[in-house]
Amino acid sequence: AIAAAQMPDGDRRNQAVASATESAQRAVDLAPTTGLAHSSLAMARYAGRDCSAALSQSDRALSLRPQDLYVLNFDAIISLFCGEFERALQVSEPQIGMSDLGEKLVFRNVAASADFHLGNYQKSIDSYASAVQAGSPVGALTVAYQAASLGQLGQTDEAEKKQELYTES
Repeated sequence: AIAAAQMPDGDRRNQAVASATESAQRAVDLAPTTGLAHSSLAMARYAGRDCSAALSQSDRALSLRPQDLYVLNFDAIISLFCGEFERALQVSEPQIGMSDLGEKLVFRNVAASADFHLGNYQKSIDSYASAVQAGSPVGALTVAYQAASLGQLGQTDEAEKKQELYTES
């Protein structure tokens, strides 16, 4: 589902979404009380561009396993991608710094991205810096958000440096 969500429109993407949805639905059918099965179906729904269904399915996963870091991780990602930035923060922020596993997931990045979209540019920059420092998963998107945040704050020299880094990466 994650791979399908990132594919360009076309038959290959449609097939990947259908396959992910079928597999996730089978997981739910086999283990209806397993939070992660519902999270996988939520991600498949997101890949199919149905945010309402994705968020609803993710709510189901959370109701089954409210403390499961993987379920929380999926909910944070889906919330961010569906434009539910406050929800993404509510899920992500409490997990930051709480466990080694949590640091390997994307909570810091989701929070930083959500903060950017909510206009909290300095907080976004600080969160991305702490994600890099903590060894959280980062990549080119991190640099793009940093550049955009710096630009929004009028720090054009720093924004240009980040933009050059982004272009190189």
